[in-house]
Amino acid sequence: MRSAAWLMLLVVIVVTFLTCATPSGAQAPVVEGTVAERTAELELPTPPEDKAEWKPTGELAELLKKMQEASKSSREVFEPLSAAQMNWRPSDGSHTPRWNAEHLAATHLGFFSQAYATLDPEHHKAIRINPKQMPDDYVAAHLDWTGAEEAEQMKRIDDYVSGHAYLLDGHDLDKPVGQGRMTLRKLLEIVAVHYDQHTGNVKKKFELADWPAE
Repeated sequence: MRSAAWLMLLVVIVVTFLTCATPSGAQAPVVEGTVAERTAELELPTPPEDKAEWKPTGELAELLKKMQEASKSSREVFEPLSAAQMNWRPSDGSHTPRWNAEHLAATHLGFFSQAYATLDPEHHKAIRINPKQMPDDYVAAHLDWTGAEEAEQMKRIDDYVSGHAYLLDGHDLDKPVGQGRMTLRKLLEIVAVHYDQHTGNVKKKFELADWPAE
């Protein structure tokens, strides 16, 4: 229990840093999450042909699988929601489901694009499309998207991360990857827990008395 609590605390600290801080001495440019950049069509590189059949092994495979499963479970929660439901903000002033979807996608992409940009700067750049953190400051990137469309964006990011995970092959799981001090193992664990945490928050909104039927 103590280990799980510390991991949750670490998720909050690291994600807050990723959302608010601009790292100095970056090996690749960091794309700030302006509204214009967040609303533009997301352009992600595709894996090279000679890596198309690459498959992870060992602990890396297990950790990647857990992260992919967490992403898939999250997408399944968002997929049935209408645009109105995605934009619904509870009377307590907390975040809309759409903010959670955008935040999850941006965090996943931000962590791994930064790592890939460090490992292969010729083909990757750090991408930051984070929405504003506070509910009153948040502006949706795609206000008219349904939950299925947000889930599709999340799937594209998951495919990008998985498709280029060959860059992590042979990397010591207990050593930092990319910028900063976070180990690869912790990075993979944090993203999975982050999906579970925010997806759980969204599911709780469905139980509120004023949750819209459609």
